[in-house]
Amino acid sequence: MARSTDRAGSRVLSALRSFGRRQSTSSAMTAIGCAFVGIVIATLLPAIPQEGARPAETAAAWFAILVCLSVVVGALCAGRRFPDRAGAVGIVATALAIGVGVASVQTPESFVSPVLLVPVAAAYAGWTFPPVQARALAGVVVVVISAGLLSNATFRDALAAYPWGIVFGYIVSFIVAELSIALAEDMRSYSLVDPLTGALNRRGLARRMRELRRRSGRVWIVAVDLNGLKVVNDRRGHAQGDQVLRESVTGWARALPEGGLIARWGGDEFVWAFSAPDEESARGVIARMRAASPHAFAAGLAPLATTVDAAVRAADPELYAAKRAGEGVPRAAESPDDALAASRFGVLARQTKYTRLWFVAGLAFATSAYTAAFATDSPVGAAISTVNGSVSLVFAATAALAGRRFPRAAVVVWIAVLASAATAHALLTDQRGALLHAVFGMPLIAVVVATLFAPRAARTIVAVFLAALGGAVLMAPTFVSTLGNGPLLVSAATAWLLLEVVVASSASLRRTASSDPLTGALNRLGLAHTMPRLEARARHRRAPLSVVAIDFDHFKVLNDTQGHTRGDAALREAVAQWRADLRAGDLIARVGGDEFVVVLPGADESAAEHLMARLRDGAADPWTWGVAEVSRDEGVDHVLHRADQALGARKALRGTARAAHGSADTQLPARDASERERGAPLPRQSGG
Repeated sequence: MARSTDRAGSRVLSALRSFGRRQSTSSAMTAIGCAFVGIVIATLLPAIPQEGARPAETAAAWFAILVCLSVVVGALCAGRRFPDRAGAVGIVATALAIGVGVASVQTPESFVSPVLLVPVAAAYAGWTFPPVQARALAGVVVVVISAGLLSNATFRDALAAYPWGIVFGYIVSFIVAELSIALAEDMRSYSLVDPLTGALNRRGLARRMRELRRRSGRVWIVAVDLNGLKVVNDRRGHAQGDQVLRESVTGWARALPEGGLIARWGGDEFVWAFSAPDEESARGVIARMRAASPHAFAAGLAPLATTVDAAVRAADPELYAAKRAGEGVPRAAESPDDALAASRFGVLARQTKYTRLWFVAGLAFATSAYTAAFATDSPVGAAISTVNGSVSLVFAATAALAGRRFPRAAVVVWIAVLASAATAHALLTDQRGALLHAVFGMPLIAVVVATLFAPRAARTIVAVFLAALGGAVLMAPTFVSTLGNGPLLVSAATAWLLLEVVVASSASLRRTASSDPLTGALNRLGLAHTMPRLEARARHRRAPLSVVAIDFDHFKVLNDTQGHTRGDAALREAVAQWRADLRAGDLIARVGGDEFVVVLPGADESAAEHLMARLRDGAADPWTWGVAEVSRDEGVDHVLHRADQALGARKALRGTARAAHGSADTQLPARDASERERGAPLPRQSGG
């Protein structure tokens, strides 16, 4: 009996895991958003008067709930296979139902709450669809609900009395949509880009090739390999080698034909893709690229017949022949210029498009506050609204002038002023317009904060903001009696939902942007985000933390003699082996072509050396390592540099030992297929 119960429990757990693996960010977001809208509509149903209730109003509400439920079930069951179009159809159908419902309602609460649902649809559209489609979908929702509202005589009377309130709600919705579009576009594009050079990564090349294939002319693939980069890395350091890579991509981009693509294929290996009518024209492009390149490279050309991988393999023989013909060593810059990478490729860099949106948001709040000031007869209310509007105007000006240097502290100050103004209005005045402005502003503030701040800080700021505004609105003498609790609750719930959507979506896309598409290890960006946190935790716990720099031996020879496919397999197998032998909290990051960093929390230098020696003994392909233990008050860059120095010292020591024994081990014999299947390692030197 117990055994059968265990088997049943195992089947349930297995089914739950399978269900979770089928989900994607898009399907989960669709399910959560539609469930939220359905719940809000269901909670508003009791507010519909039973006596004299219009059948269309009730039927529309139940239809909207049914649509939401259908989309939720469909999204959860289909998981990753759930089509985005189905979500769009569900949103439009729900908006139609809401529009039909609001056409006949007579309570102010029923006017405000549907408008508060528009930001949810706007955020979903921004995260799920390309910009043009997202704006169109948000616009359709606004038009449909507005048509229902404007057909309602009671609403038209309320709109004539205070027109700015609903207009401000729609402005908030469109700003939310634009913020969602901007952040999603930034994160998606960053997940397709190599963070060091700005070239596409493999994932990005595959995505952009679809556009290139649609262009006129034949598509050509060029496999490119920088000459002598290994020498630069070993003799002058990886910072100089990184500068060589960046300079090369910058030079190539100037000469690349319009619509052409540059992708980083490996450490010093790149792929160009462009359209040209024939081979002669394609080779002319290579000649122009060579003239524009600040560093020497070898190249091989092949037409794109099936896949990029197949074309690269077809171009490899010409590439290897070119490398054997000449060995140019690229010039290294005197000092690395990391400002280019930092300014262009920061994953959440405050780009101009964000500051434009902060400007619009501040201007919208200022306009709303000044409108409330002019509309009231209360001198105190006018003064509070004027101060509120002035601060919002200063916030908008700061965003416009600061640009990329926009200070996040300005958002906190602005939010504090908004909350204080709402509280003052509640205690000292009876200004419904100002409080309505606060209710509509909650969702926008939540998205702004979630975009700018880390999850914990964002949740704290929004929680304090909602508590302050909620208390202020509930203290207002006439707000609850006029509008009811519904708008306040819907606004707070919408704000928190949008906060969690932005946080979760950003985290999902950041994970994609922080991982190496070939090996699944972290990339430089992931290491840069994670390493400071581990260092701070180790310092707080007074525990050791070791950093290991790893460089594969003769990887260049492996690629040149057996092809890039064999080299890629070596890297994937090594990362898989390390993952199997390391602990769950240890980190693996690929920081170059065959260069990795392993971070070992809780391990001192001696333990790290012992672990690396054991891993090296079981490696299928040889690699060398260097260890540095983080010391007190040592920066991340410095400890990585020390680990790199230890790696270089070990390599130099091994080179001296080989020279003393008369061993010139510079070529690696190729393994045939039978050896590869048996997993036989390439010949390597003993020791570390």
